[in-house]
Amino acid sequence: MQEHLTRVLLYSHNAIGLGHAFRSLAIITGMRRSRPDVDFLVISGTSVPHIFFREGIEVIKLPALKTDISVPGQHFSPRYLKSMNTADLVEYRKKIILEGFNFFKPQAVFIEHTMGGLLGEALPLVMEKDRRRGSPEDFALVHLSRGIVAGTPRLTVPSFQDREGKCMDAAGVFDFIYVFEERGTVDVNREFYGDDPALEKQINYVGKICTANPGELMKGEEVRRRFCLDGRPVIVASLGRHGDIGAMAAHLMEAIESLGLPRSHQVIIILDPYLDGETLGSLRSSHGLKARLIPFTANLVDLISLSDLYICRAGYNTVTEVLMTGARALIIPEHHPSGEQERRAAALTGGQLAVIDAKRFLEADASPLIRELLARDKSASRAAFDRFLIGEQMVKDLEGWLSRKPHICSSQLR
Repeated sequence: MQEHLTRVLLYSHNAIGLGHAFRSLAIITGMRRSRPDVDFLVISGTSVPHIFFREGIEVIKLPALKTDISVPGQHFSPRYLKSMNTADLVEYRKKIILEGFNFFKPQAVFIEHTMGGLLGEALPLVMEKDRRRGSPEDFALVHLSRGIVAGTPRLTVPSFQDREGKCMDAAGVFDFIYVFEERGTVDVNREFYGDDPALEKQINYVGKICTANPGELMKGEEVRRRFCLDGRPVIVASLGRHGDIGAMAAHLMEAIESLGLPRSHQVIIILDPYLDGETLGSLRSSHGLKARLIPFTANLVDLISLSDLYICRAGYNTVTEVLMTGARALIIPEHHPSGEQERRAAALTGGQLAVIDAKRFLEADASPLIRELLARDKSASRAAFDRFLIGEQMVKDLEGWLSRKPHICSSQLR
C-alpha cells in the first residue's frame, strides 16, 4: 500500500551565509508542487526566517552561530548573543532540535550540509534514527549536499554507538543522500565519504537546484518596476563580505568609470547583509561612487537575468543562478582555506563567463576584461534547473520508503 508523505522536518545550520536557507526553500517548494499538502517544519539558525514564512512554512528559529571561514579550522561563536558561551549555545540548540522532532513526529528528517550539524547539534536526530531503525516508529533520514564542499560532510563520531554499544560510522544510518549536482561534476563518495561501496546506493545526483526555474523569472519590465530601475542596461555587482570588499568595489568602479559605462548603464552594488559596519559605512558615504547600493534581496536572480554584466563570487547558489540565467559574469572566487569556491569556478565553462582570483583582480586593470565580456553573447546552460522535477523524485523516493517500512497495526495501538 502506497503511503503518502505528510510531515518533513528540515534542519539547516546556517552559520555562514544565506545560501543554505534559500537552497532549503528551493527544495521544499520543489517538493510541494507534487505534494502541496505536506507539512514542513524548518529548524535553523538562519537570519532570514521570513523567506519561509512567506511560503507558509513554520520555522523554529535557533540562536544563531557564525564562523570565520577565511581561516583554517572551524571557529564558531554566537552571532548575536555575544555574552553566551558557544558550547552552551550548541547544547541548547541540541535540546530545541530534539524537542522539535519529538513534537512534530516527522516521517522524514532532512539534514542539510553536514550530517551531524556543524558542531554535532543534529547528532540527536541521527541517534534517534539509529534507535528506531527497522521499527514502526522509524523515519527516513536524508542528507542534502551541494556537492563540492569545504572539508567533509561525513559524520564520524567516536561516541556514536550502535545497539550493541560498538562505535560506528553514523553516515551509514542515512537512507538517502541527495547531491544537487550533475553526476560527473563531483564524486562525493570518493572525495567526501571515503569511497564507501555501502553508501553508493544511497547517493542520488539530482542536478543543480535554483531558487527559481527558468520559466518563473520575471520579465524585463517587471524587474525594472520591482527594483525601480531606469531604462538603461544594468551592471550588477554582488561582492559578498569576505576579503577587502571596499577595495574591490573601488577598483571595480574605477574600471567601469574608465569605460564610460555609468553614462550608458545603471550600475548596482548589492550589499551583503553580514557586511561589516566599517565597510558598509564607507560604501554608503562615498559620494563619488557612481553606483546605486541596494540591500540583498530574495529576487536577486531576476535582476541577474536582466543584467548586461554580473560581477560576483563563486558560492553554490550564485554560480547556479549565473548558469541558469545565462548571464555574462565576471566571477571572483572567495579565497577560503578549503579552496571550495576556486574549485567550483574552475569547473565552469561558457563563453560569457570569466574567472579571476581576487588578488589578480585588484592588481590588474579590469577594464579590458569588462569590455570584452560585454561584447560576448549570453548563453544559458543546457542543464534542466527544474526544482519541481527534483522535488517530485524526492517525494517518490520517500513515499516508496514509507510504503516498505514496518507499520503499527491496530492491536499495537490498544
